[in-house]
Amino acid sequence: APYCGYTVSLLIGIFTFLLQVQFCKWWLSKHKQGPLEYLWHQWTWIGTNK
Repeated sequence: APYCGYTVSLLIGIFTFLLQVQFCKWWLSKHKQGPLEYLWHQWTWIGTNK
């Protein structure tokens, strides 16, 4: 916070949070699971015929 001030840091944090929420809504409207969940599922079934 010393570089840009506490208020600016708070505003950046709130903006980042709202951006993530909007991205998540968009992503989940197009896919049935999140990107890390997809990778986790793929890695879980490595070497099987699923």
